[in-house]
Amino acid sequence: MKELMIILFSAILVENFVLNKFMGICPFLGVSKKMSSALGMSAAVTFVMLMATALTYPIYKLLLEPFSLDYLRVVVFILIIALFVQLTEIIIKRFVPPLYHSLGVYLPLITTNCAVLGVTILNIDNTYTFAQSMFNSLGAGVGFALALVIFAGVRERVDAADLPKAFKGIPATLIAASIVSLSFVGFSGIVEGIFKEGKENVQMTVWDILIPVFIFIGLGVFAGLLLSVFSKIFAVKTDEKVEEVAAALPGLNCGVCGFSGCENYAQNVVHGGAKTNRCVPGGDEAAKKISAIMGTAFEDVTECVAFVACEGKVPENTSDLYTYDGEQSCAACSLYYKGKGVCNYGCLGYGDCANVCNFDAISLDSGVAKVDPTKCTGCTMCTKACPNGLLKIRELAKHVVVTCASCDNGKQTIANCKHGCIGCKKCEKTCPNGAITVTNQVASIDSALCTNCKACMEVCPRGCIVEL
Repeated sequence: MKELMIILFSAILVENFVLNKFMGICPFLGVSKKMSSALGMSAAVTFVMLMATALTYPIYKLLLEPFSLDYLRVVVFILIIALFVQLTEIIIKRFVPPLYHSLGVYLPLITTNCAVLGVTILNIDNTYTFAQSMFNSLGAGVGFALALVIFAGVRERVDAADLPKAFKGIPATLIAASIVSLSFVGFSGIVEGIFKEGKENVQMTVWDILIPVFIFIGLGVFAGLLLSVFSKIFAVKTDEKVEEVAAALPGLNCGVCGFSGCENYAQNVVHGGAKTNRCVPGGDEAAKKISAIMGTAFEDVTECVAFVACEGKVPENTSDLYTYDGEQSCAACSLYYKGKGVCNYGCLGYGDCANVCNFDAISLDSGVAKVDPTKCTGCTMCTKACPNGLLKIRELAKHVVVTCASCDNGKQTIANCKHGCIGCKKCEKTCPNGAITVTNQVASIDSALCTNCKACMEVCPRGCIVEL
């Protein structure tokens, strides 16, 4: 039993397949954006590892090895792994549809996950018994889950951090992965020298494993306490007024105010003379609090909300060109021929905008995103998430908008969508305030000039100018 526990701990901490052997990097980087997806993928990979080992080991020992067919093991093992991956995919799709859609293309890719194939081959190469192989596979699965869950937590914090532009995205992700990998080096001495070829197993108790773990934890606690003490002793004095202004802001760091984040805006309000009404998501409530803190007169905030410049409902107004079965996100779908629809400029309908909305203001209706203006704060987070740039910001008081973004010529637009703008310029010629311009075959409205006269709506032959 002691040997089995050593193998288990070694596979989880010391010989971690992701952070030490660098296997399974594809799902490690691809599914670690959300904790829920990380947990689902971890369970699926662990299940496949255990089932694949349970079948590949006896097949190798009873069939391949006796008949000198060792050279077929990679092909045979991949075939068995593919079997269990398909079984796992069928089960998840049947009983946990949300998890199935969130995992997307990474679920069938478990078949080519080198961590799964690696554990089955290493069990043979290390001459493990069947029991040892199962414990090694269990440890590999738990180690994979541990690495994925830890990194998912780290990545959620990294993605929310205010990083320099050059480090955002993949650079920050890889740096964070390196640091997480280095953190596991502390466990490297726990089973060093055990089960090496040509050596007898040393006398080892459970305490020989637990004591280094306790020392590692103790040092971590001591370091945390030390940092807390030093942070108090060497604390940097902050401006209380800046902290009060920052506390009055929603903390979205969306940048609508024109500054890099809420903290930077607060500093500019207190020391830079920035106006107190520039926080659109915070609205009048935040502006009143900031004005009270600064002792200045309250200035009304121009409330803004997002809207979707598309009415391409399927099959009501348009249709799909092909069936997309990849990762369920607009960003991924847009990589395939600019999306699945006959219109390359339409809403892809996978809700990337809804996923980043902190106010539950966006929903999907017949494959098209819809914004609830009573919940929307105009924070612009959704505008950054849409790969087709369909989420636009308007002043709440301005109700007339163009719900099309197609730059195709009129003939092509008519063929693609019953609701699309054909660039006829009737609205541009009719508008008494010059608020509408037609550029690249599509109309747009300058909300600063619009007076909600609705003259453009009345002359639009396609009905793509509407009142929200």
